[in-house]
Amino acid sequence: MNKEIIEKKTNDISSYAQSLQVIDKDTNEMATHYLQTIKNLKSEVDNAFDPIIKANHKAWKGAIAQKKIYENPLKEAESNVKGKMRTYLAEEERKRVELQKKIEVEAEKEGIDAPEIKAQKTEGQVTRYRYYVEIADKKKIPLEYLEPNIQMLNAIARAKKEKMDIP
Repeated sequence: MNKEIIEKKTNDISSYAQSLQVIDKDTNEMATHYLQTIKNLKSEVDNAFDPIIKANHKAWKGAIAQKKIYENPLKEAESNVKGKMRTYLAEEERKRVELQKKIEVEAEKEGIDAPEIKAQKTEGQVTRYRYYVEIADKKKIPLEYLEPNIQMLNAIARAKKEKMDIP
């Protein structure tokens, strides 16, 4: 079926649905039959467009596969280089901390404040820090930070039905 016919049928059905009033048994029965007309047109729309969608999806999957052929080695190379950088930076940080401790011990012996040795930064290199929370006492968490387990509550509601009594 061509697009123009589908468009006309869709517009007609949509207009009729807007004007339809279900006010009694007869109009309710008519609306029920009209739903079948809508479902039939939806099936026609599926038949018209699903082959196009499937073909485009197949082409998209092929393009993604081609991209991965070239992208995966680059991702591996990036991961490899970043791993080596992390190892180097961790060793440099270990050395910095060790030196800082030595300087602090010497400064304490001399009764002066120890200067702080800062980590070296490489231009163009960005270090991202991630912060995480650790909960020591769940009872001390303010209520505004608590979120109910909706999935569990829905399961209880389905099981207990009207007998569920959670305030």
